[in-house]
Amino acid sequence: MNQWDIFKYAREHDTYYSELYSLLGANVSWEQIPIVDQKSFWEKHPYKNNTSTSAVVFRSGGTTGKPKCSVFSVPEWRQFVQCFGAGFSNSGLRAGDRVGNLFFSGDMYASFLFIKDSLENAPFPVEHFPISGGLEHKNIAQILTDYPINVLAGVPSALVQLAEYLETHEIKIPIETILFGGEFLFKNQENFLKKVFPNVHLSSIGHASVDAGHLGKSCGQANGLHEVFLETSLMEIVDEMGNTITTPHVAGRLIYTNFTRKMMPIVRYPVGDNAVWVEVGKTYRIQGRTDEGARIGPVTITREDFLSSVGNLNIMEFQFHLKHAEHDYLEVTYVADEKISRDEINFLTERFYHNKPMYLDCVNKKLIAPISFKQIDSNLLVKNGRTGKLVLCIDERFNNP
Repeated sequence: MNQWDIFKYAREHDTYYSELYSLLGANVSWEQIPIVDQKSFWEKHPYKNNTSTSAVVFRSGGTTGKPKCSVFSVPEWRQFVQCFGAGFSNSGLRAGDRVGNLFFSGDMYASFLFIKDSLENAPFPVEHFPISGGLEHKNIAQILTDYPINVLAGVPSALVQLAEYLETHEIKIPIETILFGGEFLFKNQENFLKKVFPNVHLSSIGHASVDAGHLGKSCGQANGLHEVFLETSLMEIVDEMGNTITTPHVAGRLIYTNFTRKMMPIVRYPVGDNAVWVEVGKTYRIQGRTDEGARIGPVTITREDFLSSVGNLNIMEFQFHLKHAEHDYLEVTYVADEKISRDEINFLTERFYHNKPMYLDCVNKKLIAPISFKQIDSNLLVKNGRTGKLVLCIDERFNNP
C-alpha cells in the first residue's frame, strides 16, 4: 500500500475520515487532505468490542476517565514490530548481544511487549532478558550480576535511577550499549550514564508511538536523529499554517501516515513532536514537543486532562511549560482574575493527581518531579508570533545543557 491507498481506504471505511473528507473532491493533492485533529480523532475512535477480528488493544499515555485505546489487528501488530525490529540494524545493537528489557509492562501499556516483539524481529540473533522496569533495583541488579547482559533498553529516567543505585552500592556491570526510548535523553543524564557505564554507546532505540505506529528508525545516535520508514509510511514536517516544509533545518510539526493500519487508519496524523529535516524526506531530528500534548517522562497530559481538574477555579487561560532539572517536570502557568490561594492550588494538585494517577505514580517512583503551578499576568502568556494564538506547550527542556 501507499499513502493514496490508505487515504482511499480510510475515506471509504472509517466514519471519522469520511466526515473529515466530506468536502473534498474526487481529485485532490496530498497537501489538500486535512491534518487530523487529535481531540476529535480520539472522540470518534472509542474502544469498541470487536469479536470478528483477532486484535490487541493498548491504552495510550496513562489517560483515565475516557482512556484512549489504540487497536491493532494481530497481522497489523506483527507488521508493526517487524518493521521496527528491522530498524535495529543501525542502532548499535549487534548479533549475539544480550538485551535486558527495562521498559514498563502492565496496565495495557505497550512498550515492554512492543520491544520484546521487536527484538524477536531484529535482523540478527540477540538474546532477550524480559526484566521489566517495574522490578525493584536490587532485583534488577541481581539479574545483571547473574547473567552476562551487555545491553540495556529502557526509558532514560528509569535507566538513570538504576545507574544511581548501582553507583551507590558500588556494583559494576559491564554494559556496552544503552538503547533508550519513550523520553528525551538530556545531557546531564547522558553524562551520568557514561560515568556509571564507562565507554557505553548510547542510542535511541527508535521513534514509535502506540497511537500511530513505527515513526522512525534509530540512526545509532542519542541526539534525536531518526530515519523514515520509507516503504511503509510517509513522514511530513509542516509549518504553523500546515504548509509542507521541504527545506533542511527548518522546524515544524511531524505529520505521519501509516500504510499498514486499517482497523484504526492513521492518515496525516500529528505525532506530537517538533522536528527538522536533516535529509528532506529521509532523516529528521526531533526538537521537542508540540501543542498536541505535554509529554513528561512516560506520561502524556492534554488540555482536557488539565481542564478536568480545574473545577470551579476561575482559571481563564493556561500554558504547559515542559522543564528539566534532575527530572522532567510540568509547570502550569495560568491567568485568573483574582489571586488563587495556596489551599486552592493544593486542591487543584490533588484533583490533577486523582485524574492522572500515572503522573503521581511516576512522581512517587522519582521518574519525574511533581507538577507545579504559577499565576502570571496575561501579557506574559506566550503566543505564536505569526498567528497571535496562545501556545499550549512550551518545551523549555532543550534550552538546558
